[in-house]
Amino acid sequence: VDTWYKSDSLRTILNNNRVQTSFAGHGIEGSFKVISQMIKGHAARKKNRDVFFLKIGGFDAHANVLDNLERNIPSIDNAFKKFRNEMKVQGNYDKVTTVMTSEFGRTLTPNSGGGTDHAWGGNYFMFGGGVKGGRILGKYPETFWDSDPTNIGRGRLIPTLSWDSLWHGIVQWYGVENEKDMKYVLPNHLSFGCFLLTDKDLYHNGTHAISGCNGISLNFHITSVINEPRYLTGQEQKIICEEILKITEVATGQTARCLIVGQQIIVNVARRLANGIIDETTMSLKEYLNRGGSRTLTEGNPTFTVEVESSLSYIPIKKDTGAGTSEPEPLSVVELTQELTDQLDPVLSSFVQNMTGLEEVVATTNAPTISSYPSQRPSDTPSASAVPSVPPSDTPSASVVPSVVPSDTPSASAVPSVAPSTVAHLSSAPTSAVTDISTDTDTSGSFNVNVVNSCIVLLTIFVIHFMV
Repeated sequence: VDTWYKSDSLRTILNNNRVQTSFAGHGIEGSFKVISQMIKGHAARKKNRDVFFLKIGGFDAHANVLDNLERNIPSIDNAFKKFRNEMKVQGNYDKVTTVMTSEFGRTLTPNSGGGTDHAWGGNYFMFGGGVKGGRILGKYPETFWDSDPTNIGRGRLIPTLSWDSLWHGIVQWYGVENEKDMKYVLPNHLSFGCFLLTDKDLYHNGTHAISGCNGISLNFHITSVINEPRYLTGQEQKIICEEILKITEVATGQTARCLIVGQQIIVNVARRLANGIIDETTMSLKEYLNRGGSRTLTEGNPTFTVEVESSLSYIPIKKDTGAGTSEPEPLSVVELTQELTDQLDPVLSSFVQNMTGLEEVVATTNAPTISSYPSQRPSDTPSASAVPSVPPSDTPSASVVPSVVPSDTPSASAVPSVAPSTVAHLSSAPTSAVTDISTDTDTSGSFNVNVVNSCIVLLTIFVIHFMV
């Protein structure tokens, strides 16, 4: 009965909030029509925030990918254009953000059937009246050969920005501001250090920064001995960073950021030599596997050491050194290092008991090095750095626009990008096959996030409505 009542109530609200834009009554346009009516009737529904979810299938193009895109893309373009126009008519365009995602990207190289196969890094497309548009955030491949550091084969690209990175900035705009609420909404966002986007990165009226960044960056190693050749899982990395952050935040009194920046597997083997002496040595995992693995060993089973490099970013605070001191000294790197050294080992020993395959974890924080990276995130005032930050600057560096058909190295394209712009601009990454509106010159409120790949399996569209 309650469901019937709510359905009748919503039907009345929709009937009382007609749209001025002519949408089709079915498919993606029909869905956007209903969403437009729901947003227009938000007061009658007593809502000031909404999240609408759409999904569209039919993109698993393992064959004839070009035919697939030519058949499916125009309907998405038209639906986006009509929805955007309706939001402008309602005066709600600045209050709505639309995000298009997929569950994964596709290979950049085709298969024998003229299609593409499942890959990893893909693209998120975002538009709205308040969005800082006309940009692509992400890293474009240095080369289309498999030697590119983001290419793990056949154009399967490692993402350069995480799912959490994009949503971090969006949920800040949506009203999630304190760290406790952010942990609830995005429980994995602390796994990405300072490599997160903020509402200031994404929106014209954004004001937030990443707490704990633009201070001191400290790199150190944690050595884990395990009984199988594997890297630490994402959950294990998360637990290690959580413990590091607890110690750091107590010592500094502020939010810190931790990031696992690298892992290396070293194989510890014991072999009986011809003279009978047991030779204990180490080798890389690749060498171990090339030599036949455990079949090459004559004395016991090998163990595997995983060397984990962690990066810690924090803002130093002033220490109270007593009365009469006008400029107390901040907590030093040496003092924080000592805190980590004293407290990490017993914590990680307890951590070992709860993780399958882990035999020993040792934090080698007694001789840390200051990172050559000034911070994991750019500051408001640029400083000299040999390594650029991951989030791009507002003024992109010079690059050529990539061609549609991959070459060995990116080159100037004779084919224009799908989303035309009123002002020609240089880009560090290609535009997506699905951009703002293919027949419109207004790109001020849209951009693509991450390495772009136009073909996916399922399009997922989020419409986020925030009425102040």
